[in-house]
This record gives sequence, structure tokens and C-alpha cells, in this order.
Amino acid sequence: MKLLLYSYKRVPIQILILFFLVYCYIPVFSEEVKVIASEKQSKAANFNHGAELNLPDLLIYAQDNNPALKSLYFKWLSAKETISQVSYLPDPRLSYSYFIEPIQTKTGPQEQKVGLSQTFPWFGKLSLKEKIASSGAESVYQDYIIMQFGIIEEIRSKFYEYSFLHDAITINQEHIDLLKMIESTATTKFTTGYISQNDLLQIQIELERIEDQKQELENLRPAISANILSDIGYNQAVILPWPTTSHMELQKLDFEQLKVSLPKENPTLEKISILEEKESYAVELAQKNFMPDITLGVDVIDVDGGQDPAVAMVSINLPVWRNKLHASKREAVNRYESIGQIMEDTESKLSVKLELAVYYYNDSIRKMNLYKNSIIPKAQQGVDISFKSFETGKTSFSDLLDAERTLLEFQLSEKQQKTNALKKLAEIERLLGTQVK
Repeated sequence: MKLLLYSYKRVPIQILILFFLVYCYIPVFSEEVKVIASEKQSKAANFNHGAELNLPDLLIYAQDNNPALKSLYFKWLSAKETISQVSYLPDPRLSYSYFIEPIQTKTGPQEQKVGLSQTFPWFGKLSLKEKIASSGAESVYQDYIIMQFGIIEEIRSKFYEYSFLHDAITINQEHIDLLKMIESTATTKFTTGYISQNDLLQIQIELERIEDQKQELENLRPAISANILSDIGYNQAVILPWPTTSHMELQKLDFEQLKVSLPKENPTLEKISILEEKESYAVELAQKNFMPDITLGVDVIDVDGGQDPAVAMVSINLPVWRNKLHASKREAVNRYESIGQIMEDTESKLSVKLELAVYYYNDSIRKMNLYKNSIIPKAQQGVDISFKSFETGKTSFSDLLDAERTLLEFQLSEKQQKTNALKKLAEIERLLGTQVK
């Protein structure tokens, strides 16, 4: 022990400086990810429950608070951090040797030595690793975009269903008011003997049926509201206000025009393209692994009573296990070819989905316009005529009820077709990865 302490005291100042420099080389852990995470979390504002519900407010809140989306956001941040990790050189190696038996030389005995070495990967390896990590992070970001579009479509669909529920309740209430007016007229006619008690009972039964239907729709409201709140990440137990009335004009879409932008905008295809690029870099890296890495170093020998000599060193690893390297390259090539086939298959399936979505969207618009511009006005006219004829005794009560039921059915169908069209539009925009203009 005394010998070791004695030797330590005689270590040259150059070696102590070398230890200090290596120690200072160790980086301090960065707080960047924590800061970014904190900033992201602070963006989530309290949801504003105003008099009416706006779709943009829901989407903005969901972007900051949906748990699945937030999880993928932090996964993307994590993937970004790997880029800087792989772009640096490997850690330098510091070695220390103590001669148990000092080597005697003319200038004095050699008692200890210290060395420092650094490995340099073959030219281009580090840049390829950085490109692979960058492509990997970009593919995770595309996963984030894909999920974002999926959540947007889901929230929009449920918002439109919530809006349809409001319309259905309103329409049923209008028919309840109509039936009450008919009931009042029928009661007067019954007291004067113009209609039978059976006709009056039919009115009251129909009125109770529509009221029950309206109550059933109202009871559905909390469930749909909770479903929307779950998607946007709002945890408080509240019932959302009714949506604002949409006056958006829905126009027919041309599939052939939309199909052109599908490969350019769809985030799934963009992700596959990025993965294909990533695997191409992996093929290049597998090829470069056939070349050796170079290690440069220097050793400083402590000579007691003499000048301390320095020894320069260079070494390379020998990639002699060629079968392993060839297998690694074949693996990378096969992954690259696999991604190419996935791209072709995915593009074909997305095109079919887009065509079907456009068809159902256009068909819903056609039916909506048919109900709105032709069928409903005629049905309304039929109800008005039947009511006037019923007042004058020219039409039976059953004919009036049939006309009223038909009008109710058509009005609900028109709203349902509009809802279907809006939901298909949300699906189309998800497939395209952009808003349809």
C-alpha cells in the first residue's frame, strides 16, 4: 500500500491533467425533454362549456389532452433524442497499467503507464446511423399524425351524431306540438259527436308514442356526451351543451380528382415512404460494416528519474466473419423489399376505401337533397291538406295520422342522411390527410 501511495505521488502532472480532461468530457444530463414535456402539458386549457358546443373547440382540446395522443407525442420526443446519441463517436477509452515488476531501462525503471484511445467508425457509418435514427423519429411522428387524424374523425363523427340527436329531439317535439293541436281539435269534435272515442284514443296513443320516442332520445344524451368527453380527454362528469347549428353546404366530390392527392397527402403512405428510406440507409450501413473501424491512441509511460516517453498507437478491428456480415446485409435488403410491397398494397387498399367513402358521401347528399327539396315539402303539404280536410270532416283521422307519421319519418331521414354525409366527409379527409376544399 505504501508503494502504491508513493507511486501515486510521483505521477506526472500531464497524467493528472489527462484524468481531469476525461472527467470533464462526461456530459451533464440535459433537461430538454422535461422542459418540452412541461410546456406541452401546460398548453391544456380548461374546456369552455358555453351556451353552444363548437367542433373546433373539441378538436383543439383533444389535441392537447387526449391520453393516447399525448403518449405518442412523448414517444416521438423520445425517438428524436436517439438522433444525437448515434451521431457521436464512441466513448474514448482510458487505460492505466502498473508494473508489478518495474522494467529497467537506461534512463530508469518504468513503473506505470496511462493510455487514451479513440475509435473512429469507417467513413459514412455515423452519418448513416444518424439518418436511420432520424427516419425512425420521423416515422413515429407520422404515427402521431395518423392517430391525430383518426381521433379527429372519431370526434367529428360523434359530434355529428350528437347534433343529429338534437335535431331528432327537436323534430319529435314539433310533432308532439302538432299532435296536441290535433288532439285539441279532435276533443272538440268528440264533444260535438263528429268523431268517435276510438279516434280520440288513437290520437292520444300516437301522442304518447312520440313522447316516449323523444324521452328515449333525451336519455341517450348523457351517454353520447360522455363518449365525446372521453375522446377529448376531459375527465369531469358533465353533459355537453347542444352543438351549434351547421349551415355548411355539402357539395358532391369527384373521386378521380381526390385520388390524385392520395399518395401525396396520406400520412400512412408518408410513413411507409419514410420507412422505405430508413431501410435503404440500413442496406448501405450493412455494406459499410464489411469495412474495419480505426482506433487511434497514445500511451504515456512513467519512467522514474527519466523523461516519460509517449507511444502512438493505431489498430483496426478485423471483420473476418463474412457469413455473419452477408446475413446482416441480406436481412436489410429483405426488409427494404418488404416495405416496397407494403407500400403498393396499402396504396391500393386506401384507394378502394376512398372510392367507397366518396360513393357513400355522394349518395347521402343525393338522398338528403331529395328529402329536403322534394319529398318533405310534399309530405308537409299532405299533412296540411289532411288537417284541413279533417277539420271539415272530409278526411278520416287515420289518414291524418298516416300523413303525420310519414312527415316525421322523412324529416328524420333527411337529418340522418346529412349526418351520414358529414361522417363520410370526415373519413375522406382522414384518408386524404388534408381538408377537402
